[in-house]
Amino acid sequence: MRFNEYPILKLLLAYILGIVLGSFVLPDGVPWWPLGILFLILGALAWPKKYLFNYTYRFISGAFILLIFTYLGVLIYQNSETNLHPRHFGNHLQEQDLWIVSIRSMPEVKEKSVALEVEIEYNLSQKQKFEGKALVYLQKDSLSEDLFYGDYLLINQRFKLITPPQNPYQFNFAAYSSRKGIYHQAYLKSEDWKLIPNLKNHNLAYFALLLRNRMIAILRQNELNEDELAVASGILLGEQSMISDELRASYSGSGASHVLSVSGLHVGIVFMILSFLLKPFHWGKHDKLLKALFVIFILWLYALLTGLSPSVNRSAGMFTFIAVGQSLRRHTHILGSLSASAFVLLLINPNYLFDLGFQLSYSAVVAIVALQKPISDWWIAPNKITDAFWQLVVVSVAAQVGTAPISIFYFHQFPNLFLLTNFIVIPLTYIILVYAILVLVISPLSWVAHYAGMGLSNLIGFMNWTITQIEGLSFGVTRDLYLNLSMLFLSLAMISIFAIMLRQLRKWQLFAQLILLVAFLGFNLFKYDTSNEMILYDTPKNTYLAVYENGKAHIFCDSAVMEKPEIVSFQVAENELRKGIKKRYYHLLNNELSATGATFKIQFPFLAYGNQLYYLSTSKERRKGIDSLDWMVLNAKEKLLIKPDSLMGQRILASQVPTWKIKLLEGADSNKLYEVRKKGAYVQKL
Repeated sequence: MRFNEYPILKLLLAYILGIVLGSFVLPDGVPWWPLGILFLILGALAWPKKYLFNYTYRFISGAFILLIFTYLGVLIYQNSETNLHPRHFGNHLQEQDLWIVSIRSMPEVKEKSVALEVEIEYNLSQKQKFEGKALVYLQKDSLSEDLFYGDYLLINQRFKLITPPQNPYQFNFAAYSSRKGIYHQAYLKSEDWKLIPNLKNHNLAYFALLLRNRMIAILRQNELNEDELAVASGILLGEQSMISDELRASYSGSGASHVLSVSGLHVGIVFMILSFLLKPFHWGKHDKLLKALFVIFILWLYALLTGLSPSVNRSAGMFTFIAVGQSLRRHTHILGSLSASAFVLLLINPNYLFDLGFQLSYSAVVAIVALQKPISDWWIAPNKITDAFWQLVVVSVAAQVGTAPISIFYFHQFPNLFLLTNFIVIPLTYIILVYAILVLVISPLSWVAHYAGMGLSNLIGFMNWTITQIEGLSFGVTRDLYLNLSMLFLSLAMISIFAIMLRQLRKWQLFAQLILLVAFLGFNLFKYDTSNEMILYDTPKNTYLAVYENGKAHIFCDSAVMEKPEIVSFQVAENELRKGIKKRYYHLLNNELSATGATFKIQFPFLAYGNQLYYLSTSKERRKGIDSLDWMVLNAKEKLLIKPDSLMGQRILASQVPTWKIKLLEGADSNKLYEVRKKGAYVQKL
């Protein structure tokens, strides 16, 4: 296997480079057409044997072709930034707007709200059609819980931009949403919206979701309840909303989370089942072509039923190319099919490149393609049974090698027992998928389906129990692993060079691997930010003031955080992982608080940090004898004293302070205010 044998792979890599440049480096809204025309002209002039160069310099024309595809990636990505389009609704917002929107996702019922993804259809106030998508959170009630994909709503609300996080290194939901073309959101009370009756978008996705819900209902009727139904729906249909947080954590920690969402494994099983069932049939002269078309139709229908996620699209696209190649009696190498499917998907939506499912699914399959044969050749199994187990080991190891850096980068953990998990999960997934399809097919025979459903439920229950036991082992998962972006790319580069070395060992490959290894070790030495600093985090419902020193964290917090520290993990966990925090000391903020560290001293309500003196109360009585203060930290529970003689030093307003209190202080002296809610976490470095 040589790189030059796959020109589509070269074009794909150039196109991906363009997407990355368009999203991270180059400015938005720049007219790139003149540059594209220039590349096209130069590419035509540099074509071998024609104009500027002879065949010896054909690499020049190849370089221009790659530049053209890089430019194409920039252009298509920046054109996908829908908020820059003149007709995007976000560019025409007014104080009071009346919108007609259509629901474009299955409603997600949360604890206090119902989350929807909507498409903007029309503005009744401005009497104009607009385009764009938004997130809408409806107050939870019986009406909002009954909504369905394709419903039209009339809403009276002004959309607001989704704001980026206010804490260092917190998950950026605004950036995540923008990759899906969503930049705005709205929170609606029950009186702010109405369902438009007799108006529904009956497109193909609507009927597919109806069919999916019907399938789930059939499984529920046949003795599948709660966790068993949730896992069956995830494996068969990609429906993950019913999976509990505890069960999801068990699958993730054991390395089996890939079976809960439809991916290449599931699509591959469907492809094999279809190929097997169609083998006895012969449809005349165009037998192979007709079978291929039928298989492609079923694959994409299945992809539609599962929600058209990037991993399913990738798998369906890859098997589509394989089916077409087989029908044309041509040899189809999976790497070429994989590159072609990725290219098509990224042409349709370049933001798929930043989708975690897309990254994991492609990295897994590419690693399997590159590593399976070289690793498999290390040992020749004596018989078919041991060979089947050996191949399962090889595929599991290859997939884990390919996905490990990405998984660690996002989830900061590694499943040590992934081999044991895959030995159990992959065969069971195949059986469960076939079994679930059988239950659906025989559902008209109610009594037969009833007993079949009981068997399916017991089988899934056994798998859930096994996964939970594996994840519960103390050595089953290595947690709190950290890779920064530089280390992620170095890791992927090392794996790529290693895969090439297994196939064709050359001196330059050994040299490149050595350089990458040295670079990786060098980055690893400096991966943690060990600087000493104090941070008052933006935690809207709690107080979380942390002093970081020498790899330890002293945390001053309210009683809720003392009892359950994980309630603020979303806001603080990533930053504390980046700082390599292993030990945490929690201190309750009350009148009895007294503590001393290497960089701080606190005797409530006074906190000395560095050369700054902080006052953690507004009580005038408590600071008698103190002539000057650098900062006053005000929280929601304190009574705010706004007389001039009570406002010493600068004031830090914690994110729990209500808006009406903030306005009182702004009226006193806005120049002395630091509002955590607006400016982000307050950070003081030493």
